[in-house]
Amino acid sequence: MEGQELHDKLRAELPEDAACINDCPFCADKLEKASKEGHVSENAKVFDQETVDSLLEAARSKAADEARSAADEELAAAQAALAEKDTELTDANAKVEELETEITSRDEKVRLDELADERSGQVAEVTKFSDEQLDERKAGWAKLGDDDFATVLADLKEVSESAEKAAATPGKKPKVPATQLDGDRETAGDAGTDMEVVKSFFATQDA
Repeated sequence: MEGQELHDKLRAELPEDAACINDCPFCADKLEKASKEGHVSENAKVFDQETVDSLLEAARSKAADEARSAADEELAAAQAALAEKDTELTDANAKVEELETEITSRDEKVRLDELADERSGQVAEVTKFSDEQLDERKAGWAKLGDDDFATVLADLKEVSESAEKAAATPGKKPKVPATQLDGDRETAGDAGTDMEVVKSFFATQDA
C-alpha cells in the first residue's frame, strides 16, 4: 500500500478534530504545494512505516482515553440519577407503608368500636348495669376473644339470675358462679372488675 493511501486510510479512522503530525508529508495541501514546486522540501520529514504506525497508535490511544473519560462521566451522572430515583422510591414505599398502617389501625378501631357496642348490648340484656358502667367496660370486652367473652357473659348472666332469685327470697345472698374468671384474666374477680361490680350492685339490692 502506498504511503499516501495508507495515510488517508489511517486518517479516516481518527476523530475529525484529531490533528495530523507536524510537517506531515502526506497532507493534501503540502503535497499540492510540493507538486507545484516540483520537489519536496529538504526540511520535510520522511517517516518510515514503523513511525507512522506508532504515531497513529498514539492518536488512537488518546482518542480512546477521551472517549472513556466521556463515557465515565456519563455513567457517573446516570448512577447519580439512579441513586436519586432509588431514594425517591424508598421514600414513596415508606409513605405507602405508613398509610397502610394508618388504614389498618383505623379499620381495627372501627371493628373494636362496633364489637364493643355489640357486646355492651349483650351484657345489658343479662345484667342491670347502668349505661355508665357499660360504657366504662365495653372497650375491655371488645378486646376479649370470643370464648373468653362468652365465659364472661355466662358468668354475668348467672350472677344476675342468682341475684334476682335472692331478691325474691329475703336474706338469701346471690350465688357467685364457680366459673368466675381467674386472676390472670382482665375481668378477674378483683376490686374494680366486672364480677366485683356485679356483686357490689346486687349487694346494694339486698340492703
